[in-house]
Amino acid sequence: MAPIKEELRGRQSLVGRLASGEVLLGDGSYVMTLEKRGYTTAGQWTPEAAAEHPAAVEQLGVEFARAGGDITQTFTFWAHDDALPKDCKYTCAEINQAACDIAHRVARDHGTIVAGGVTQTGTFTMGKSLKARVQEELRKALEVLIRNKVELIICEYFRNIVEMEWAIEVALEYGLPVAATMCMGPGGDEAGVGVGECAVRMAKAGALLVGVNCLFDPFTCLEVLGSMKTALDAFELTPYLMAQPLGYRVPDGGSFGWVDLPEFPFSVEPRQITRWEARRWARQAFTLASGTLAVAAASSPTTSELWRRSWRTSRAGCPLPARRAITTSPYIGASRRRASLDMPRRAPWTTGPACSPAPAGPDPLLSAARKSRPPSIRPSSNRPLQP
Repeated sequence: MAPIKEELRGRQSLVGRLASGEVLLGDGSYVMTLEKRGYTTAGQWTPEAAAEHPAAVEQLGVEFARAGGDITQTFTFWAHDDALPKDCKYTCAEINQAACDIAHRVARDHGTIVAGGVTQTGTFTMGKSLKARVQEELRKALEVLIRNKVELIICEYFRNIVEMEWAIEVALEYGLPVAATMCMGPGGDEAGVGVGECAVRMAKAGALLVGVNCLFDPFTCLEVLGSMKTALDAFELTPYLMAQPLGYRVPDGGSFGWVDLPEFPFSVEPRQITRWEARRWARQAFTLASGTLAVAAASSPTTSELWRRSWRTSRAGCPLPARRAITTSPYIGASRRRASLDMPRRAPWTTGPACSPAPAGPDPLLSAARKSRPPSIRPSSNRPLQP
């Protein structure tokens, strides 16, 4: 059994930790990471793996917790009976119960907070949906989470602010802290309601945490958070900010983010953010939020650990080292670091007992590598990758 994390994390409530100024890190990307591992279906994104392959889901939860996650979320994303595959042997209720059992096991062994998530109903249509019907469906989804004593309710992946307000209203009935994140970019929700207005309306509806989630890359989400914070400050509202960014670069996504990309969902791997970009985003998010950044859902256990380390050094006042470019070549990367620090190059290896002195002038191998690099490859750029 893994050791329990520090006493504070095991005993102090979520609200208390937020009030103390702590930045909390959530897990995430269950459905996408499990799809890469062969347990879920791309494009369908349903959580039946919680019942079909509980060990795989729990292993991913453990990886996030060990990487520094403070919150373990139930794998109940898009858990609707009409969305499950036709050959699924489990009901939605059985899948949700299995997901809750997994989350509690991870929390017990690693001292994390258990959060339960509900998503948009799929039946909401602006101007045509009955509020009572939509809220009844949301209550049905929340029943299993409340019965299993989650500590935080996350209303996530909502595309319309009206449905989100209805969801927050239902979630508050249970007396638990509520987080609300909308899947939108700088253009606002699906009806064109601006980012700032959405943030204000979520906060006024009663959400303790407001933010954005997983249709766009981390830096686009950061832009959205900035607009949210500006609007919230103008209305003197002080909810905590929350981000659940996508792990792919989507600067060219439409209103539906990465779903609008021609590569979706089977060819998006070249857009994967680097670990350095994940670290850079964490530092920028910390600076933007000025202590109000509450939860960020990691796109992988690797980025989770990087974000945790970045926030620790940010709180300690350590500046983010400047770096102009990221490369996947260890040789080029090392050469650039040496050049930026005016460090002498090590003499090349020889087979004899002595080493020849380092050649004067530019490194010929580095120059050749730069000339031979295809112009379409921009490993550190947030600009669109060329096809």
